[in-house]
Amino acid sequence: MKLTVRHFLGAIIAVIGLTFIFSVPITNYMITSFHPTVEHLKSKPSNIPYDWNSVRLINLFNVAQARIDSASIHVIGAIYNERIGLNTPIAEGINNPIAALCASTLYPNEQMGKGNYILAAHNLHFSRQALFSPVFRYVTSGNKINVTDFSQNYTYQIISREIVSPQNLLALNPTHNATLTLITCDQTNQKRIIYRGKLIKVEKFKCLPNHTKRYLRQKFEY
Repeated sequence: MKLTVRHFLGAIIAVIGLTFIFSVPITNYMITSFHPTVEHLKSKPSNIPYDWNSVRLINLFNVAQARIDSASIHVIGAIYNERIGLNTPIAEGINNPIAALCASTLYPNEQMGKGNYILAAHNLHFSRQALFSPVFRYVTSGNKINVTDFSQNYTYQIISREIVSPQNLLALNPTHNATLTLITCDQTNQKRIIYRGKLIKVEKFKCLPNHTKRYLRQKFEY
């Protein structure tokens, strides 16, 4: 009997240990393998959350929960750059499940190609592709970033990168010119990095090169 209990406890400890060992690659896989269907919304659902305060640091358990609840996430487009491996879903609204799998819009009135289009996403130090990890690793002034709703494609050129405190909300102000604002955390999770881009090109999605469409098809049903 004692031997059975000892084996049982040993098995539990082994499972817990293996979970911690493999939690990082499993978490990364669950994020990068998210393959959503893009919703072409004529009007925004009334139940979209805008709850920045509910967002927590990424871990295996909240990503797993987000995958379980992914049917409630309204994916409306993509932010991408083929050269740096950026291919991230854009979802309406923000809360913990949305932020675990997508780049989030912060306000209900945001429109691609108009005013200040703001997107926030996690930067994961253990990943080169998940969420805004490629932005943090590779994007500098002069780089081009695309956002698309799979009807129109908007190309922005990054013009600035700034590290600010979480209390600094100036980047969230409306802009007269078409602006892209990307928000992610630094490697300490204590400060935020703000990237600003100016709109330089608008084109129909169907006019994009075939290699770009294939790249996006790896991630999206559209």
